Amino acid sequence: MFIDDHRQDHGVEPICKVLPIAPSTYYAHAAVVRDPNLASDRAKRDAKLRPEIQRVWDDNYEVYGVRKVWRQMQREGFDIARCTVARLMKQARKLFVSSGFTATSTPEIVAAAGVTRGALYHHFEDKTDLFRIIVIDESKKVAAHIEQQTQACSSSMDALLTGTDAYFEAMNFPGRARLLLLDGPSVLGHMQMQEIDHQTGAAQLRTGLEMAMDEQADVALGPLADLISAAFDRAALAVAMGQSAEEIKQVIRFILSRLVHP
Repeated sequence: MFIDDHRQDHGVEPICKVLPIAPSTYYAHAAVVRDPNLASDRAKRDAKLRPEIQRVWDDNYEVYGVRKVWRQMQREGFDIARCTVARLMKQARKLFVSSGFTATSTPEIVAAAGVTRGALYHHFEDKTDLFRIIVIDESKKVAAHIEQQTQACSSSMDALLTGTDAYFEAMNFPGRARLLLLDGPSVLGHMQMQEIDHQTGAAQLRTGLEMAMDEQADVALGPLADLISAAFDRAALAVAMGQSAEEIKQVIRFILSRLVHP
């Protein structure tokens, strides 16, 4: 842990002031690391529930969110509060968004989640595995928002344009652009990110293009959808970096309109 590595040189309190972390939080965490029996009852219960939550999520093709995981565990007889599941699934996201993947340590994650470091490694292969699950969850939320916003569209072109606005709305959620467009490719690699995209929202874009484009268009829809998806991501990153969202959306609409009506 960073504090342990540097406390001899700088002292605990000065380091905590810079991070910032309350010294009492550090000392409480250090005590639990030395003796897991000192962990709170909630932390001990979380450590027992976490493998069951992971199992339910894995058994259902990694597509269940908090509500469905909670309901499935209730069907299986687990006495678990929905807020407990939500807390366990969200703690690492907060740290990855605020500090980035590289700067976030596993001790920080387990301290925020109220579990031991051993519990984290028992349920996940490593920090990267935990990050991958968070990225998949974020990607599904983007796809779900687009699906919801385009259900009432009256035409295929309307669905493409409405979906464009919905995509930018979803990507504007705090921290999402960093997770999916910066740290995601850097940590997981472009091939794995593309696979995640195909599992979540890529089918929506491909279907929309197929329905909207001229049937006589002689172009492979798969590669086309991949390239358009990359353009969407680059546009969302530009917006996150401070460029005008409206100008960026106008450019994307122009590209789509020329594809559908050349």
